[in-house]
Amino acid sequence: MRVGEHIFHEVAEGNGPVNALNRALRKAIQGFYPRLRDVHLVDYKVRILTPQEGTKAVTRVMIESAGAMAGGEVRHWTTVGVSPAAASRRRGSSSSRRSSTATPATSCGPRRTPSSSSGPGRW
Repeated sequence: MRVGEHIFHEVAEGNGPVNALNRALRKAIQGFYPRLRDVHLVDYKVRILTPQEGTKAVTRVMIESAGAMAGGEVRHWTTVGVSPAAASRRRGSSSSRRSSTATPATSCGPRRTPSSSSGPGRW
């Protein structure tokens, strides 16, 4: 991961791959973004958009997060990422040859949702 001119390589263990990734990312960047301690996972969903392509399928990941804002208000937002499988990118696929449904990882938010600030999956 790169933050400005700094490059980080971190490893962490967790209760499953999502928790391990979360811990490694936090180790790398929490010094730059201390408010991350107030952000937690609410839910995540992974969908295969092109199942006929097997392990080369385009996938979409939706992550719902929540975090305390200044003043204590809890906000919820969703981040969406869509891209072809990493294996196909490694073989030299360029963005011009990607499926029209595949875009580089993008995000939208913050978005307020009616869900509760506490629940399963709290990081």
